[in-house]
Amino acid sequence: MFNDLFSVFGQTVHTYGFLMAVGFTLAVILVKKKGAPFGFGGKELYDFAFYTLIIALIGARLLFILTNLKMYSNLMQNGDYFAPIRVWDGGLVFFGGFISASIYFILYARKKGKNVFLMADLLSLGATIGHSVGRLGCFSAGCCYGVPTDSFVGVQFPENSIPYDDHLNLGLISNHTHHSLAIHPTQLYEAGALFLIFLFLWFRFDKKRFNGEIALLYLTIYSIERFIVEIFRGDGVRGYLFKFTSNSINSILGLPEGHPIILTTSQTISLVLISITIFIYKKSRDKSLLKTEPKIENITQE
Repeated sequence: MFNDLFSVFGQTVHTYGFLMAVGFTLAVILVKKKGAPFGFGGKELYDFAFYTLIIALIGARLLFILTNLKMYSNLMQNGDYFAPIRVWDGGLVFFGGFISASIYFILYARKKGKNVFLMADLLSLGATIGHSVGRLGCFSAGCCYGVPTDSFVGVQFPENSIPYDDHLNLGLISNHTHHSLAIHPTQLYEAGALFLIFLFLWFRFDKKRFNGEIALLYLTIYSIERFIVEIFRGDGVRGYLFKFTSNSINSILGLPEGHPIILTTSQTISLVLISITIFIYKKSRDKSLLKTEPKIENITQE
């Protein structure tokens, strides 16, 4: 784990924030490359990307706070009134950012007269690669970690990391231990899965049958992947809609006894998204609204 990357003029640059910036920049570059033939690029894209980032961060933070209301209520009652806005202390939920950014994107596309489905396809590419790099940042910070495991994939985090502190508070390790228990590197699972999804969508883009297909594929595949990875998550701040535990299933999957396998907030959203995308695909694939938009040749970008 490399939480601190380097220092500039006495200020520490954290790996988490740096990788988020790298992921965002890479997403913009790739969206511009694919979007240029359709007239979506230049200053317009940069302005849209900037506001999308701000709105996504707000949404991601709000959903984290909503799933941890008791914790933040206690902090504020104890005089820590700025706890909800200290994003740099950690606490972002991807689906919160995704939902808020999606609402902004739809309003923006309609206002500008853009093809919503074509834009959704383009932005799905950016979201996937940006999220993949961002998950590497999660690994460096130690957040979004997995449950303990005896398998060869297990990784240990050092003292003062999030997994170490949580394991210490739960009595899983003593204060004489210098690292956490070996746990599933769920951040790396998701980073790798997202990169593979990105590659699939990137090469599928030019072969898509209708505008919106890439976005539907992204939402469906990612939701399935996220639902599965959530089973192996061990951080206790995610929030559960309800908890279901099956020690027989846990034994098969190599999970600790008593660990709930469903139903977290993100698993719930994943199930909803899977249902919606399948419904939309079946109902809308043949409508002219979704037909592929022709490319604009020799377009000049700002």
